[in-house]
Amino acid sequence: MKKLFIISIMTLLMAGCATGIKNINVAGRNPTEVRECTVNYSQCASHGVAVGFNNQNLNACAEAYEICINTCKLSMN
Repeated sequence: MKKLFIISIMTLLMAGCATGIKNINVAGRNPTEVRECTVNYSQCASHGVAVGFNNQNLNACAEAYEICINTCKLSMN
């Protein structure tokens, strides 16, 4: 019974982890467009509650941010 309880708690904790955007590479992208993506991410993330399974909202925001970054034009520098 104790093992089942521990496994259940670990599963819940792992399922609730949110994805951050700090690992998304923005190098070489147009800074103005990257800034717009960041503003959109901030607005998206601020509308969700980051507790338990509601971290799915943050994961969705991070995925949208990555898509936005990938559509930014390459910087001319």
